[in-house]
Amino acid sequence: MRDYAGMDAVTGRRLSLVELIPPGPKAARQAEAARTRLLNQVDEER
Repeated sequence: MRDYAGMDAVTGRRLSLVELIPPGPKAARQAEAARTRLLNQVDEER
């Protein structure tokens, strides 16, 4: 899962947060949890 986190103020490069989700029967649930976690990090500007 890759989530856009804005632009780096110093370098001007695009910032992305990345988390790998293994395939399997729970992948959709894990991906949604990861998405929520990554979006929270973006909102907190970490």
